[in-house]
Amino acid sequence: MAIFAALLPLGADARIGETEAECAARYGEPERKAETGDWPPGSHGQWYRKGGLIILVGYHDGKADIIVYQNTKEDLMGKPAELSAMEIDALLKANGGKSRWKAALAPSMDDVWRTEDGKFIAHRSWLSRYLMIATQEADQRQARLTEERQRAAAKTRLEGL
Repeated sequence: MAIFAALLPLGADARIGETEAECAARYGEPERKAETGDWPPGSHGQWYRKGGLIILVGYHDGKADIIVYQNTKEDLMGKPAELSAMEIDALLKANGGKSRWKAALAPSMDDVWRTEDGKFIAHRSWLSRYLMIATQEADQRQARLTEERQRAAAKTRLEGL
């Protein structure tokens, strides 16, 4: 396990549950705030860059409950380079508390993990090349927001048909 932590870029191990002040101490001041429309009511996000990673931290009730990691390096096609299996493993362990992660079946092209106690979920997007780790509650809030947006878009698109 120590070898995984040693291979993880310095300072890139944010933890779910940290406050904004703790995240600022870990990364420095945020580069910018995330767009408010991207978050459910009562939530907001901030962008950081550290240890070769772009890190988006989502806060709800003053605590980090979603963290998205993406490599700053790019491949030959100009897309973010993939996070290595060792980096993903280290990030999952850093954010799962004492819980153990298990791969989960998902009806998508993404890899999905859940902790055995059901408190945390993680998605690795093969297309966008990011790793998102969230509390179960944050994942459900985001899913509801996405569903509401899709419903509103469908209603607008189909209006008058």
